[in-house]
Amino acid sequence: ITAWVLATAFLAWRMTASRTIAFFSGAILLTSLGMFTLGRIIMPESWFCAWITISLAAGFEALQSGGASRRAAVVFWSACALACFTKGWHGLLLPVVILTTACAVLAMARRARAPLAALRGILLSPPGWAVFVLVNLPWLLWIEFRFPGFLRHFFLAEGLGHVTGSDAPDTRYSGTSRPAFLILHGVWLFPWILVFLCAIPGWWRGGSKAINPARALLWCWF
Repeated sequence: ITAWVLATAFLAWRMTASRTIAFFSGAILLTSLGMFTLGRIIMPESWFCAWITISLAAGFEALQSGGASRRAAVVFWSACALACFTKGWHGLLLPVVILTTACAVLAMARRARAPLAALRGILLSPPGWAVFVLVNLPWLLWIEFRFPGFLRHFFLAEGLGHVTGSDAPDTRYSGTSRPAFLILHGVWLFPWILVFLCAIPGWWRGGSKAINPARALLWCWF
């Protein structure tokens, strides 16, 4: 939980250059209902969210630098690797889809190629690929060797089951409907979800035409 809150505060600071906003972003996350109720349970989601946040912070750095930052690419792939190690292959799917969508939005809004260059700099990074493979491949192969059939269960049954909401052999996901699951996200963010909903109209009217990397990345993430 500490890593997740600090990563969120760091991302807010890099996007806004405001220590006050960084502090309150971490405080809001820490004092939300979901964090209070679920944070006391030992589960991998907190680390998973921390790695996703770090990967998007690295993506933001790449967008700011025009894709020339090798360090941002390595950090992005390292965070994705650890997210996959923590909770499965959607630890790579989520950051890649969010960053790709944000870069596409920026490229169309600005009619510029710089966001796409940043995306290429991130996704086509051999050092980043190497880190990702070295973190995940050895243990996957070792467990498959010890328990044949693990990879099929891990990627198809369990991983795809989490993404699609279908039943895995050892886990049933039919207890909560999709609409209820989406509504629960608002409940988990209570009471700050009320402030967020009230702030959206004014924020949109105040600068809806100013499509910048921070705005594009956050909206695509949400």
